[in-house]
Amino acid sequence: MTVRGANDVYYDPYDVAINADPYPVFRRLRKEAPLYYNNTHDFYAVSRYDDVERGLVDNEAFISSRGGILELIKADVEIPPGSLIFEDPPIHTIHRRLLSRVFTPKRVAALEPQIRDFCARSLDGLVGGGGFDFVADLGAQMPMRVISMLLGIPEPDQEAVRDRVDANLRTAPGEPMQVSADFAKGEMFGEYVDWRAEHPSDDLMTELLNAEFEDETGTTRRLTRDEILTYVFVVAGAGNETTTRLIGWAGKALAEHPDQRRQLAEDPSLIPNAIEDSWSGPPTATTAASPTATGSTSTARWASTSRSVTASTSASAPP
Repeated sequence: MTVRGANDVYYDPYDVAINADPYPVFRRLRKEAPLYYNNTHDFYAVSRYDDVERGLVDNEAFISSRGGILELIKADVEIPPGSLIFEDPPIHTIHRRLLSRVFTPKRVAALEPQIRDFCARSLDGLVGGGGFDFVADLGAQMPMRVISMLLGIPEPDQEAVRDRVDANLRTAPGEPMQVSADFAKGEMFGEYVDWRAEHPSDDLMTELLNAEFEDETGTTRRLTRDEILTYVFVVAGAGNETTTRLIGWAGKALAEHPDQRRQLAEDPSLIPNAIEDSWSGPPTATTAASPTATGSTSTARWASTSRSVTASTSASAPP
């Protein structure tokens, strides 16, 4: 496969104009540069479905434990245990299985009356107004409230916690995210974890403190404090980020397609499938690294959730 450079077609994951409408660039990548190299940011990209699919399932050639975004891989920071999305089997499997034991559909379903009440109160206060910001007034509020209910974070602290988590995930337009050595360590939740250790309750934090599991060495144990902090940070960050993105995208899509919105209003039984379809909104970057024979990190791939483009960062082309 021939590597095509930036002189033929240009893809930049930080380019605001490209991100506003990436699909023309994706089409050109698939047609003109199925294996593309970006000199500016030093990554490779594959853009055809079969190539992306092959890379996504090959967790031996393309690892997650060096990070899930290009900036993390290049920063070469130590990823703390319990980060889940930045782990590989068998550790990833162990940690994901543990989280699935305590973070269950039943636990979320038990909060449905409180979630419905919060949404109703939030929207009732907007009745009669000339309009409102769908994300700021609801989309960014509801996920934070639900995650905080699950974790047991007091209501007065919930917005501050969300803002601190979001600050770790935000970038300036057109700029890479700044990554520090304590990325995802979750120390902001230290006081809550310590309080729950002394005052257990019916919440996710208490479950994590008490859960026993068999680790990769075959030892049956509980999570360390640092592992719990990372777990909580990941749950809080992912819950806020992904669900807010989903709500915002769904609102945009339904505003642009009022006929579809009308069908949902007339037949609420269609809403579950509409939510599932909303997950296939605009692509979000996923990255993985590929270790060399010497143990250093040589490549990373960048994959959109729509599986239309994957990139790799390396001094040489990925296999």
